[in-house]
Amino acid sequence: MRLALAALAFGLFAAPVYAQETPPEEDDDLAFLKEGEAAAAKKAAEANKTSDFSLYSAEDEDDLADFKVAEPPKPKPEPKPEPKPEMAPVTPPAAAKPLGDHFPARGSASQGGVIVELPVLIANAPADVTGEYWLVAEVWSGGMKVNESRQLVLPAGVSKGTPTLAYVKLFAPVTDPAGLELRVGKAASATAKPTLLFIRKVEAK
Repeated sequence: MRLALAALAFGLFAAPVYAQETPPEEDDDLAFLKEGEAAAAKKAAEANKTSDFSLYSAEDEDDLADFKVAEPPKPKPEPKPEPKPEMAPVTPPAAAKPLGDHFPARGSASQGGVIVELPVLIANAPADVTGEYWLVAEVWSGGMKVNESRQLVLPAGVSKGTPTLAYVKLFAPVTDPAGLELRVGKAASATAKPTLLFIRKVEAK
């Protein structure tokens, strides 16, 4: 009986014994630290990451520096037209009648053909032109008319102090003036058939 009471008393006054918590394993601590380091590294990488455009510009900067735009080709200069021969001033012979055959018809090669020129005396004084008419000039080659011009003659266009001349200048699509002839006439209107005044053989100028 005494032993039982003693054991009970000893049990009541003895220090309580608690269950010890199991310490975390060392591997779990290391894994947690590694996850933290990985997250921090990822965040830093995202903060320093540049845009695709910046990467493109940095990588291709050297290539773009060498790129040059080719200059457009220079336009070819247009061929200069051949100078047309100028008709020299002429003086009709003394007492020459208007619309007469007083001057030679000249032909000169130009631009793949022949330029035919002929001065025609229109009037010596205003009284020689009493009404308007058309001076008609035709170039013939091998029996065929190849060109024609018509000039309107007006009384108001006649000079009072000097002879008045009309200058005929026509193109003939031939290579040689030989065989060309110039027929000069007078017509009442721009479309009327002319009355022949004279015919001139074209001479080489």
